[in-house]
Amino acid sequence: IAGPASNVLLALGGLALLWSFHRGAPGWVKPDSYNAYILLSLMFTNVVLAALNMIPIPPLDGSRVLHFFLGRDWDHFFATLEMFSLFGVLLAFQFLGPSVFAPALGTLTLLLANIFDAGYLSQIYRNYWNL
Repeated sequence: IAGPASNVLLALGGLALLWSFHRGAPGWVKPDSYNAYILLSLMFTNVVLAALNMIPIPPLDGSRVLHFFLGRDWDHFFATLEMFSLFGVLLAFQFLGPSVFAPALGTLTLLLANIFDAGYLSQIYRNYWNL
């Protein structure tokens, strides 16, 4: 779980920096600045990577967590599954991606909405998605 945990910590670090600069030096993270864009990109990228990494398909970390809970009786199954891992990851990304990423990004958006005022957040989002 170290990989997804580090992604969550990096996203929280980006959030802490954005909040700190928004409170202490608002000119540095204006909604149209690259600084705000970089910090928002840091948060979104790491939340998506944490969510993707927890899909239980080898070689992603979610498969190791599932394997841990299922026990050693499933060693052969996971070894066989790992042979087709790249194909499985591509299929998971294609078909499970939206259902995995939407809740993760929605949670991040709700967190940001509770921390920042609506005008600032909507301007950052507008600039972020239009760049």
